[in-house]
Amino acid sequence: MPYRTATPVRVYALRSSRGAVVVAVLLSLLALIALVTVGASLGALGPGFFTADIGRLPLLLCLAALILTPVASWYGLKNDQVAGGSGELQLFERSVLVPPPFSGAPIAFSFDGLELDIQRFESRFMFQTVSAVEVLRFRGGGKVRSLTSRLFDSPERLRELVRDIEALSEGAPLPVPGRSRSISASDADRDPYDDQLDAELENFLDD
Repeated sequence: MPYRTATPVRVYALRSSRGAVVVAVLLSLLALIALVTVGASLGALGPGFFTADIGRLPLLLCLAALILTPVASWYGLKNDQVAGGSGELQLFERSVLVPPPFSGAPIAFSFDGLELDIQRFESRFMFQTVSAVEVLRFRGGGKVRSLTSRLFDSPERLRELVRDIEALSEGAPLPVPGRSRSISASDADRDPYDDQLDAELENFLDD
């Protein structure tokens, strides 16, 4: 495809979230322990428990929850993963190339008919937000791929990506780096002097 051989106008570095893997493993272990405990309890109660209507429904609900919890956690894990542990999201003039979660070729989305949807999920304890993550879903051409803000080096990068895509879709110039700064291939060679030059350029443009 032509857009795969073109030079990207902006590149975002992505890295798989290890924390999401740890959570999925812990949930699976807890569900397994709970299933073993429930199984041992049912063995002690005897076969009469299964024939009683009052015990059958809670049992089925409990088993369904224990089975679906690890399945759901591992299914959602793909939004926090990039094939190979790290990769690049590449923006082109009329398309975006997104790395797959586990294996396979990058997923190409043309800006024509591309739908972007952002959702924010928060975990609260004692009415205080203890963690928050945003999920960006790409949908277009019969393909779907979701990325969480945990894949980026900071949560703000996901919002910057959306602004970049919207600018390219409208034919507008990309935001000036520093106002909506993305991760580029040259960022690894940056030093404090580069940041100072960016700040002076931004001040000059504001004037």
